[in-house]
Amino acid sequence: MGGDGQALLNSRKLLESLYKGNKETHVDNTASKRLNRVVRLRHCQLSHKPLVSGDKTSVCCDLGGHLYLFEAVVDYLIDRKRKEATPSITSSASGTSHQPTAAEAATTYEVGRFVKKLKDVHCLDLTATSSTKTSDSGEQLFTLTCSISGMDAAAGHPFLCNITCGHCFAASAVGRTRAEWDAVQHCPHPKCCAARLARISTDSATSAPLEDSSVKQAVWVQLLLDDEADAVSQAEMLGARLRKRTR
Repeated sequence: MGGDGQALLNSRKLLESLYKGNKETHVDNTASKRLNRVVRLRHCQLSHKPLVSGDKTSVCCDLGGHLYLFEAVVDYLIDRKRKEATPSITSSASGTSHQPTAAEAATTYEVGRFVKKLKDVHCLDLTATSSTKTSDSGEQLFTLTCSISGMDAAAGHPFLCNITCGHCFAASAVGRTRAEWDAVQHCPHPKCCAARLARISTDSATSAPLEDSSVKQAVWVQLLLDDEADAVSQAEMLGARLRKRTR
């Protein structure tokens, strides 16, 4: 019987060690994902330069939710067109290996899959959104802070961009599921002209659908998706919806 008791004790210790190891691995993966998200939030996925909040055309996104400097997208498209027109010349390797930066390592997808022309990106309107954060060292860091809930994208909260006007919000401020996001047909920002026109139309009429052609329906893009397969799926779904709208 004593042998049985020792076996049970050994099994318990083994299970405890396995649980501890799995827990540490889960914590490491969570921390790595969070760090990767912050890097992608603060850096352009094309030029890998820090994002800056300037005018309405400084930062843009594609339908997959990746963030870029608008300037970098223009340079990328011009450079790609030049390469297509000029025969490629193969040069010998210099022998020096390039060590990728954190921003470069965070870009794990083919940009050309999402950005083929300038219409494939949509500018973020950061004039009414807090988009800078001061670090402990006094450095100005790019971020997104929801004007409704006050949530910060750097803290890991899912964020949405209404590409019809460029305003960004925390997903929980708009809805918790894709169906709820799609149900919000107009930008909830109080300073958005679309929202103001929507209120006027709904107040003057009963509950009839809006007929004003100047009121654009919202198209929600979730930013900074962790899984690239989700980004591809989102881009394909929204791309099909936008193509139907233009017909």
